[in-house]
Amino acid sequence: MGKIVFRAGFFAVFAVFLVLTAAFFIRSPVLLVTDAPFEDLYGRGRSRVKRLELSLRLFRRLKTVEIAGDAGADLAAFAVEEALPSPYCVLFPYRYYQGARRYARRFPRIPLAVLGGRGRDGTDIPGFIPTDTEADFYRAGLCAAVLAPEGTVLVLGEPSPAERKFFLEGLRARGYEGTPQYAAGSEEITLRADCMVIAGPSSFLLTRFSRAPSVLFSWTDPGLIPRECQVIFDDSPWALAAEAVEMAVRGNFGPLPSKALVLKGRITEKGVLQSLKKAVHSIGP
Repeated sequence: MGKIVFRAGFFAVFAVFLVLTAAFFIRSPVLLVTDAPFEDLYGRGRSRVKRLELSLRLFRRLKTVEIAGDAGADLAAFAVEEALPSPYCVLFPYRYYQGARRYARRFPRIPLAVLGGRGRDGTDIPGFIPTDTEADFYRAGLCAAVLAPEGTVLVLGEPSPAERKFFLEGLRARGYEGTPQYAAGSEEITLRADCMVIAGPSSFLLTRFSRAPSVLFSWTDPGLIPRECQVIFDDSPWALAAEAVEMAVRGNFGPLPSKALVLKGRITEKGVLQSLKKAVHSIGP
């Protein structure tokens, strides 16, 4: 009797597995437009892991449409059309927003989103999803206060007045009482920093003027950045894809915060590690 029950249970589980597997492969995939320069910067190994994670989370395949780095709008739209006649949803990075416009005109019933990133105008761009930079700078302020509770905090880049306001609120929320310093580029730095928040062009990665712990806004593979970097804010299409698909399907668009990654292998103090993890998961002021 026991063997019969066991076999019946085994076959029932196996049947459910087969049904779920078939459903997974039958459902229309999500398409994500990308190109070789981005994939090389982000890390192809990371992309493969993210593709698997997102496919499981969405319970449908996520397929990439990789095009040449210098492809125009026509080619981007055509490549998506050729990849699949009726995808569940299509995600475009901002650099191919013109291709998204043309695709949307040809296939108005297919949900799509354009991941806009920081500081870009989404007027007349279908499915535009900007990065919630105010939320990002608030969390970056929390992180900076953890890394330099009484030291000098230096921001590389040119954040907007609103972003500076939220950054300061994050600092104050963690008890930091100093005044953060700002520099548009490394050539303007005139002081020693105890923590750097690097929110400018990727060329800042090449600077070697400080050994201070840093918070970085970047898509770059963590294996390619200096060890001083302890937190990364990633607003790449891979990072925001799951939420972007949900928005596109609902037709309700708005800003999304970056995914913040604490590089725990670079942090030796347990208290700091836990505080950073708490900071990056903060909802906001």
